[in-house]
Formats: sequence, C-alpha cells, structure tokens
Amino acid sequence: MRILFALVCTFAIFFSLPAPLPALETQNPLLEGVVLTIDGVPSSGTQITAWDGRTRFQTATDKGGEFTIQGITPGSIFALRLSPKDFPSTRIDGFRFPEQGNLFISAENGNLSKGKNYTSKIPSNPATGYSWSLLDPGNEAVIIFRENATEQQKEIQPRGLAGKGGRELWTFEAAGKGVTAAVLGYRRSWETGVSPHRYHILVLNVR
Repeated sequence: MRILFALVCTFAIFFSLPAPLPALETQNPLLEGVVLTIDGVPSSGTQITAWDGRTRFQTATDKGGEFTIQGITPGSIFALRLSPKDFPSTRIDGFRFPEQGNLFISAENGNLSKGKNYTSKIPSNPATGYSWSLLDPGNEAVIIFRENATEQQKEIQPRGLAGKGGRELWTFEAAGKGVTAAVLGYRRSWETGVSPHRYHILVLNVR
C-alpha cells in the first residue's frame, strides 16, 4: 500500500500542473518526466537521453525518479533512450514536442515472466475530454496488448482536475522473451494532428 500511495502521489503532482501556456509566454518549454519500476519504486539514477536529429540532451533521474530537460524545439520529433540501473537500455522513437507548452513523459520498467500479465494503471480524467490511446504496442512477439478499462476512484483524483478522476488500466501479456516498449498518448480524440502533452511508456523485459 505504501508503494501504491507513492506512485499515485507522484502522478498526481504532475497531473495537477496548470494548462500549457501559449507559445509567447513559454520561452523555455520543458520536457518533464518520472521513471518508476513496475512495482511503483522511483527509478533513481536512470540515464535519460533525448535526440532530435541535431542535438543530444542528457540527464539522469533524481531520488524521486524525476527528470527535466530543457531546449528541445517545440514541434520537433525526437527519440528517447532510457537506461535504468541493472535493466536493459531502451530507445523509443517518434515522440513529438508540442507546439505550445511543456511535455510530460512517465515511464515504467520491469521484468516479467513469459505468460504473465501486467496492468499499467495510469491516472486519467475523462471529464476533461482527454483519454489515453495506444500509439505503439511494442514488439508483439514480446508483449501483446489485451484490454483497456477505466477505474473511477475519487480518492486518487489529482488536485486541479475538474470532474471525476480515476485511472485507465492497460493490460499486456508477456508473449515471448525480449525487451520492448509500448507507448501511450494522452489527448482529446477529436483533435487530429495535435501531439499529446503527455506520454506514458511501459518497458518490459520478458524472461
């Protein structure tokens, strides 16, 4: 319970951030994020590398698993490499920095035995019109997406969100040995051509 409470609080802090500022007011947009294990433990000391084709940005997570990168050009496409301690390094391509405001990326990583399921529980607030969608299912020879459900829980509603908050539950099955990453984006379904202001990455090492 203590680990679950810490995980919920970590996500709640970031989901309570104010709405993105217009471009003129956001002079130095930030890539902010948090990396946890699938047990909910902050992944401190994880090396983070972002690459936009021209510049390489590097940092590491702090004791709370949090990191910040400044300088990525709004609207640019970039790749992200996560290198946690004692866990395979993984590169994920195809992120897009929003034209306006900051970007937040949360990530989970961990080991899973073949044949087992893992459910990623991500804070969500459908009352705002936003929901999570699966942008990249990862290597389906390694993990297979099984189902998505919504869980309404008033007690975990992040501060600053209107309406009834809760979590989306995304379940994946470990199909075969290997390492892969699934990527989800948080956005309004009717907004075409708009990049997410939040991503969630699930990196699983199936053994």
